[in-house]
Amino acid sequence: MPTKTNKYIRYSLIGVLALSFFAYWLLIAGMKPKYDIIFAVSFQHGLSIYLQNLLYILVFFQVLIARKVSNAIAVRKQTKKVISKLAGLIVVEWLLFWISFLGSYYLFKSHNFFKMGDFKFGLWILLAHMLLMLFLMLSLLLAYRLPFPYLKLSNFLCK
Repeated sequence: MPTKTNKYIRYSLIGVLALSFFAYWLLIAGMKPKYDIIFAVSFQHGLSIYLQNLLYILVFFQVLIARKVSNAIAVRKQTKKVISKLAGLIVVEWLLFWISFLGSYYLFKSHNFFKMGDFKFGLWILLAHMLLMLFLMLSLLLAYRLPFPYLKLSNFLCK
């Protein structure tokens, strides 16, 4: 019998998949055939401005849900375990988002990821964008212990 936590994790992972496929159809469908994945990720800005913020908000609410029971977790001395489980969930969501986004680009749009420039430079740009997103998502774990966690989210969204 699935618990409430397993059901919530399953729904959040389904939400991340839906968000990444929505990102593909929103950003890639209207692009000209000459553009590549770097244009969609870095220069079109829809992914960075809207969809990544939705993913940050999802992660933030997951941290806040665990924060509600932080007193009970601290009494049982399981804080490190809960934070590590949340970090693992964040990494899985990040990986799922990028695999489904890049996989759908590869399957439906083109088999060439880097058309407009050097392969190595494009790969570095893409990896830097992905790692920066992972770092920002993991830094949202600080909201677990901050006294006013909503200020942390407003700091992320206003940058």
